[in-house]
Amino acid sequence: TSGVSFHCHPRQEMKLRLFVDKSNIEAFGNDGRFAMTNLVFPSEPYNRISFYAKGGSCNVTSFTVYKLGLK
Repeated sequence: TSGVSFHCHPRQEMKLRLFVDKSNIEAFGNDGRFAMTNLVFPSEPYNRISFYAKGGSCNVTSFTVYKLGLK
């Protein structure tokens, strides 16, 4: 499993945008207030996503996937 992690205060709502390609995951939170990049080398193509909270809980209220087109 590959991914990015960040700290969020309890009961704080966060807008999170993720960009995923073959070997890179980029995360932008709260309209750019934080940004993270993670270089990954998966053995299989990405076909799912999961969210979890360490020592707490999270609630995903909206989730949209957009396919990025290459030109």
